[in-house]
Amino acid sequence: MAGMPAAQNEAFSRVLIDRALEFSEWNLLDPHQVRFELNTITGRADYLLAGGRGPLCVLEAKRQDVDPYDAREQGRGYAKNLRAPFIILSNGREHWFWNYTRADQDAYRIERLPSPEDLERLRLKNLQPPRPLLSEVITPDWLRSFKSDLTLRRYQIIAIDTLCRLFDNKRLRKFLLEMATGTGKTLLCAALIRAIRGKEQAPSAPIRDIRGQFVWFYDLTSDGFSLDDKRTPIEANDIPDVLAKWPAREEGPNSYRVPIEKIRENDWSLAAGRYKPVTATAVNHDASADILGDVLKLENDIVRRGNALLKTLTADDAD
Repeated sequence: MAGMPAAQNEAFSRVLIDRALEFSEWNLLDPHQVRFELNTITGRADYLLAGGRGPLCVLEAKRQDVDPYDAREQGRGYAKNLRAPFIILSNGREHWFWNYTRADQDAYRIERLPSPEDLERLRLKNLQPPRPLLSEVITPDWLRSFKSDLTLRRYQIIAIDTLCRLFDNKRLRKFLLEMATGTGKTLLCAALIRAIRGKEQAPSAPIRDIRGQFVWFYDLTSDGFSLDDKRTPIEANDIPDVLAKWPAREEGPNSYRVPIEKIRENDWSLAAGRYKPVTATAVNHDASADILGDVLKLENDIVRRGNALLKTLTADDAD
């Protein structure tokens, strides 16, 4: 895309975005689902994705040579004006999703665009306030369902209760625990993650360990229990893998290291989605001329249908 004019570059990004939306079952020809170029007080929103109960998501399109993450505040302005609870930032190749109404969440990378059903489910989840962490009574055998010989010590339980109290009452979201070697830091972190996951306080619980010259992240997606009120045991469980990888801070499918220099460059931000590695896979795309031809066909179809509707409305007004 080198040397391509900026407007044409963004237009090509939108072609890719349109295809990604169609792949996620959005109907581009249905104005009740997808609307384009909406004027707001803060500017013009590129896309508005809607559901049966109104606006769901603002999608901000950028050129392929622009990092879409940098458009967060621009997207938030549009979303607030249009009363959409979610934001997608995309340059056609790279997509970021932001549940911006949740103060504890930052934008994070996604592999595909969410479907209408995905956004409706997440919207309903936002309407259900998370239960306080202190509503869970933590006992010494609280982790034995994962491993029979795991026992929490009294000082670990006191530390967890203190963190939960600060989380609930003062809404603190960043903590620094200083514990001596051999006092069970890994066990305490596992228990704290289970408490957070159990109360649906976060969609995932990234573990961060600052040691030496890097930060170790683990993207915990399941703690062995369902996320509903019943907390039914399920097969998926990342906690044993966390416990196995923690001592050496091993990298794997869910864990990765980030050099401290990179953290410093990003103003010490520990937003996991900003650093999560993305595995690129080769994708065969149609020729640019074919894609543009398809877009023109869609536009012609929209114009044809619009003219037919206008003709019908004009005839009705005449009667």
